[in-house]
Order: sequence, then C-alpha cells, then structure tokens
Amino acid sequence: MERVFTDGFQKVEAETPVIVTTGNQVGDPRYPTLKGIMSA
Repeated sequence: MERVFTDGFQKVEAETPVIVTTGNQVGDPRYPTLKGIMSA
C-alpha cells in the first residue's frame, strides 16, 4: 500500500495479520447496484 504525505508517497509493506486505518483521502465509497446484489 502507499501512504500519502503532503509532498509525496511512501510505500509500506507488512506481513499478515496487519491492521490498516485510513483517512479521508481514500475516496468515495462504491455502493453495489441491485443487479450486482442479486447476482452475488
């Protein structure tokens, strides 16, 4: 994964199990459509 800084990025690697937290830079959530729910 990449960690965002004001002047760039930092690539971070970790072995599992790992806990990852995010801030508001993640982006907008994608909600499933009814068609997608029914086909799952």
